[in-house]
Amino acid sequence: MSLLWRKIDKPVDFIGQDTLKFTYRVTLIAASIVGYLIGFTTGNQVYTWLTLLITLVILILIVVPPWGAFRKNGIEWLEPLEDMMVPKERKKKKGRKSKKAKKQDSSSESESD
Repeated sequence: MSLLWRKIDKPVDFIGQDTLKFTYRVTLIAASIVGYLIGFTTGNQVYTWLTLLITLVILILIVVPPWGAFRKNGIEWLEPLEDMMVPKERKKKKGRKSKKAKKQDSSSESESD
């Protein structure tokens, strides 16, 4: 399963995202117009909703999976610079106690009184 997942789970690049955005907008608007015309000419609103529902299912099958056609322009990430990395020791604030440590200190002082 993990081999299949690694093949499927590749991100769509920015150009692919723009293409998909344009595709679903144009298709949804066109289907709305066609559905309205079908419903108006037949006099039945059910045909309008069926047209939109079928279009929505087709668009989900096109837009949601990361198809290879939308992953052609991969993103090349840069390696982080050494001087930009913060060591783990700097991340910890020196000289400050956590809330638990302060609470334990205050409880031990009250017990000794």
